[in-house]
Amino acid sequence: MDMEIVETPVDTPEKFGQLIRMRRVIFDYTQENLAEKAGVSRMAIKRLEAGNPNVRLDTALKAAQAVGVPLPTILEGNPK
Repeated sequence: MDMEIVETPVDTPEKFGQLIRMRRVIFDYTQENLAEKAGVSRMAIKRLEAGNPNVRLDTALKAAQAVGVPLPTILEGNPK
């Protein structure tokens, strides 16, 4: 996908969840599709998108990678 998306800094679990949900919708994935691509459960994606602060770091990173958000982008808060 060749589009530019500019977000506010991803500095809370809620904002990270919103970023993942937004990217999932852009890719036209269901939570189930994203879970399969990321190798995690659908419930893990649901918790992540809900802003649950207790989501495992590896789960968050796998989900981000599955929707094309690189780690530096997550840390800097400028997804493109």
